[in-house]
Amino acid sequence: MPDPSLHTTLLAGLLPRLRAGDPGARDELLRAARARLESLTEKMLRKFPAVARWAEAGDVFSGAAMRLLRALESTPVSDTRAFLNLSAAMIRRELIDLA
Repeated sequence: MPDPSLHTTLLAGLLPRLRAGDPGARDELLRAARARLESLTEKMLRKFPAVARWAEAGDVFSGAAMRLLRALESTPVSDTRAFLNLSAAMIRRELIDLA
């Protein structure tokens, strides 16, 4: 299993590029955090059994990822915690909309 501190370090290294306006940083950030966010989506989906009946975690993640990409264009993200909080909020909003 990969070292979580390395994962966090990778995300933290991408955030200054994102703040500087690097167009590729957003996509790289999502790719780097994908496994972690998919896991979070699966966990959050369990709390929405009505949604889980009709949608799979991958579907929920896709919608949440699109929301996250749009949010990253206008929301300043200061650190890894802020990024993960924003990600969780986008997953939650997707689940609520699907409910």
